Amino acid sequence: MKKKIALIVLVALLLQVIFVAFTLAASDPNQINFTLEGCRLGTFNESTLTCDDGDYVTGNLGKSWNELDLVPHRVTLRNDNGNQIYSFIVAGDNINSAGNVGWDFISDLTLNTALSDASCTDATTGALTITPPGSGVGGAYQTIYRMVTITQVADATCVYDYVQRLALGASGFSGSSLQSNLWNQNLGSQGIGQKRIQLPVNEIEPQSLEKDMSATQDATWVWNVTKDKTPANLTFTNTCDVGQPLSQGATITVLWDKIETQPDGDIVVVANIYARNPAHRTITVTAVDYVYSGEGVLAPPTSGDNPSAPVTVDVDPNTLELLFTHTLEVPAGTTDLYDIAVATYTDTVTGIPVPGDTSVRYPAEGFVSIQLGTTTNTEATITDVESISGTGLEYSVDSTAGATGIFQNGYVLTTPTTGDVTWVSSTQSDDDSVAFSKTVYAPVATITSGTLSDIATLLGSDGFTAASSPLSIGITANALVDLTINKTIPDVLTGDETATFNFNISGPDGYTDSASITFTAGQTAKSASIGNLQPGTYTVTEVDPGGGWNPQGSQIVT
Repeated sequence: MKKKIALIVLVALLLQVIFVAFTLAASDPNQINFTLEGCRLGTFNESTLTCDDGDYVTGNLGKSWNELDLVPHRVTLRNDNGNQIYSFIVAGDNINSAGNVGWDFISDLTLNTALSDASCTDATTGALTITPPGSGVGGAYQTIYRMVTITQVADATCVYDYVQRLALGASGFSGSSLQSNLWNQNLGSQGIGQKRIQLPVNEIEPQSLEKDMSATQDATWVWNVTKDKTPANLTFTNTCDVGQPLSQGATITVLWDKIETQPDGDIVVVANIYARNPAHRTITVTAVDYVYSGEGVLAPPTSGDNPSAPVTVDVDPNTLELLFTHTLEVPAGTTDLYDIAVATYTDTVTGIPVPGDTSVRYPAEGFVSIQLGTTTNTEATITDVESISGTGLEYSVDSTAGATGIFQNGYVLTTPTTGDVTWVSSTQSDDDSVAFSKTVYAPVATITSGTLSDIATLLGSDGFTAASSPLSIGITANALVDLTINKTIPDVLTGDETATFNFNISGPDGYTDSASITFTAGQTAKSASIGNLQPGTYTVTEVDPGGGWNPQGSQIVT
């Protein structure tokens, strides 16, 4: 029995040695100064997947990123020791305890030659790895990460860029902040420090489908109303910055098609399927539409009646786009019609599959009303109603192009308003369209969210009606502030003496950061500022500086 126990212990020790040899690709960093930054969205280059250098910040990345965005990250490594080869981990919250997915991809690290010393070399990036369930770090249920190995000479500063992808469904990630981190090889902070940035996902926009549907029996003509490509969102990044515009334009185009049918008793079903891509890059969307008939529990899509052929469309950044129109005839007497569209997503940039899908049912509850009666509907009029929500937001309709019509209630073009604007077309007898060019206005120092909405309704000459899906453009207005730390000391430093004081900062949505102020001889008052912060309450805590200096108490500022 003792021999068996000794053998088991020996095997365990061997496995432990193998595990350590596998995970510890190189030494731990020795006197490496790490800085982790992410892009607080101002400028984003879809081709390079980077932002302008001035948009990279520590701490909170703001509320402008959306699902399936590739969010630029950057790590700066300053070697304050001799030549060394070392490893560390770049990571993010993958899944929380509720099962929500946050980050689902991390790219290889790329050397930023413009910001790095000439001696810096390419990083070696390990495989994309996800921890087992329940073994995530930093509060996550599961963590996604890559091991990175760096060869760096003494006194060199090397900068590396990479991106992390916001997962489909990340907008449902519970809590306000999704974290990115740097860890040592054992997924700990020792030797690295607390290096993290946060992205408040509770206000980001999801990928989604939108649709409408009509059913008509015994009609010679059926009309269909759709909307053309429009912006999915308008974002005012910083309404406190006088250098940024406080107005943005948007165009909504309403189109109508006159479809000839045979009044033979069959029911003509017309469904329009739209994709909303709020990301700041092109996303490939593949959608299928299913028409159902029947009460009770919804059948799975594979058993739906008359599915459309799959349609694949590259949807531009920040766009609501019509994917396709599904038109079919079903036999007379068919009842309880409803419709489900399902979409999957392809990431052509990373080549990494996007898990999950989105779907939408129309109507959300109940069934579509079937319009009955032998009618011709050779002519129609279109009514378009626009409105806005959001504290302080206004909009104007600046011009129209296409079909002629009249604005109701005395509205005058280019007049800012918070009320509804209604336009009625002249009588239409064929396919046509009208484009409304608009401007949305946000007041200075405004923090709000709202929508610019548009609903178009068509009325046929013999009573046929059709309505577009209620189109809405999301509007977000943010205001950013600066935090300044003022520090004074007695005039006691002489010669080459210096004194450095370090501060930890915490604030809204889990924001954390740090700052330092260094004094030399003759200096008694200095400041450090941190910009691009959300308004709110911040706490500044001075770290015990030692060396005979006493730290001041924490300061709270709103």
